[in-house]
Amino acid sequence: MAFRDTRQRIDPTCPKACRLSAVSSLTFAEADAELVSCLIAKNWTRAEVIIRGVVNTISYQFAGKCEMRQYHDIPDKPERKAHPVVYLPIEIKSREWDAKLLIADLLAEAGLNVVLGQSWAVQKGKYHGWPPGIILFKTMNAFDGVNMRGAIANGHLIAAIDEEAFARAAQADLVRLYTDQWAIACADVICLQGPDHARVFAEVYPRAKDKLVVTGNPRADVRPEFTKPPASPGYALLCCMSGNINNTRGFSTCTYSTMMLSAQADLELARKIYLEQVLHELRILPLFLETINRLLSEYSQVIIRPHPVEGHEYWQHMLSGQDRANITNQDSVQSWIKHAGHVVVVEHCGCAVEAKLLGVEPETISLERHKNQFITDGHMPPGRSAPRVVEAIKNLYAAHKTSDPLPELAHRKSGFVAKAFHRNKFPVTSLGEVQTALPKRNVYEVEENVFLVRP
Repeated sequence: MAFRDTRQRIDPTCPKACRLSAVSSLTFAEADAELVSCLIAKNWTRAEVIIRGVVNTISYQFAGKCEMRQYHDIPDKPERKAHPVVYLPIEIKSREWDAKLLIADLLAEAGLNVVLGQSWAVQKGKYHGWPPGIILFKTMNAFDGVNMRGAIANGHLIAAIDEEAFARAAQADLVRLYTDQWAIACADVICLQGPDHARVFAEVYPRAKDKLVVTGNPRADVRPEFTKPPASPGYALLCCMSGNINNTRGFSTCTYSTMMLSAQADLELARKIYLEQVLHELRILPLFLETINRLLSEYSQVIIRPHPVEGHEYWQHMLSGQDRANITNQDSVQSWIKHAGHVVVVEHCGCAVEAKLLGVEPETISLERHKNQFITDGHMPPGRSAPRVVEAIKNLYAAHKTSDPLPELAHRKSGFVAKAFHRNKFPVTSLGEVQTALPKRNVYEVEENVFLVRP
């Protein structure tokens, strides 16, 4: 089932419902390149043909090769004892950094050591080499399920939160697609966004009911010191959403990786929902371009903030010669939203929710051209979420703590080498930046983009 060779051709043997003769002669690499050309030329019709061909072909390749994972695949977990250390792997800095800093600060205040930084370095070897502690996973997808199994074998306890449910409806089919049976079984405690999500989780995973805790989502917590102006006030901000069709790895690789996360749950539903998402990205892209042109005539500076996995080259090409347009993923999105003179978001995206939480009324791009952003107590409980997550972690530690001395944490080196895709998600971060954000803590650099916070 490996999809590692983009020279492979779009499969002409797919059933008729999956085959598109207009693209069946292309390799996946050629399809990726043509899709980019279509986006630049605004040939939306041809772009949709390519998208459907790639998605349907990759889905067809998965058919019959996806083994359904089951909760009972995970045998009784061994008894594990935790040192006073919590691991906070971070995938997308612009989304997660502020919340993880807040959690780290509260954990250190409670007397726990914290390792935080880019996930690929922290989790390399399934957390082998780190003293057994508690790992806070940000999601519970198929990749996480594998990493959790390995982490348990290396002596760690597992806390998990579905952080990406931030703007997602609490629906059973979505819970099944975006969470993994192995991950749910491996987790020792599961922090959920709100009562609605807890109810649906309990329905989908009745065997996990006793380890569900409603905490809220730490992305909703706002600290004034983390929302300093990133630029001169008065700019217009556009939060883009083209992370699939304009992915830095290419659309085919993005499609394969995304399908891998949910194909084990329900392949046809995964294909259907993913295709809907991708076509939605394609259909709102012309509205984005129209909006950018309008704002360039109204504001002296327009900030284009691509999705963290988007390639910037597309936007640089489309905005060539526009000196007042700036494309950046630097700093947290909350900082940019808080101090913007005007904010544009896509309906139902995470940035739209963050704008509401910050008291900012954004302009909303939707195919229906109407506003429909709301947050209810059922979706997310009122008050700060990070302290509730920390309390769940502290309770887990209290039930499993060891009296053995804590081994040295700063000696572990992963040897991980970041590529452009990783840099897009987690730019190089200095020790000084972390020390400035956590002035009351002793902070040390373990390796590039991995830091140790001591109580």
